[in-house]
Amino acid sequence: MDEALARLAGEPGAAGDRARLVVDALALGPTRAAPRHAVTRRTATTWLGRYRRAGVAGLGADEGRRRSRAELRRAVLTAPLWMPSPKWSSRTVADRLGVSQASVARVWADAATGSDLPRRLAA
Repeated sequence: MDEALARLAGEPGAAGDRARLVVDALALGPTRAAPRHAVTRRTATTWLGRYRRAGVAGLGADEGRRRSRAELRRAVLTAPLWMPSPKWSSRTVADRLGVSQASVARVWADAATGSDLPRRLAA
């Protein structure tokens, strides 16, 4: 294993997460490494390929990358707190985050499942 990769794998943050994924993908293969990091096999293969092409520099920030499910969920659920106006909707949240309105609606529906909020509001 590359010393720079090992050093990056010990750091916190997204690049460190990617480096740990690559370390496992090199050792176990992308198919077995993906579930350990809660990503798809395709994601594991992508980051492994970027590492093989560009080394540790390939694991740096990627502005065009898609958000992970956890990142998207957090962004959608916290959006009403930082929106510039108290008048927001799934459309305005989606526009602001650069995702589809359906994605916002799915996150909201998943968050409401198992919630006792509708029962409390009805009371």
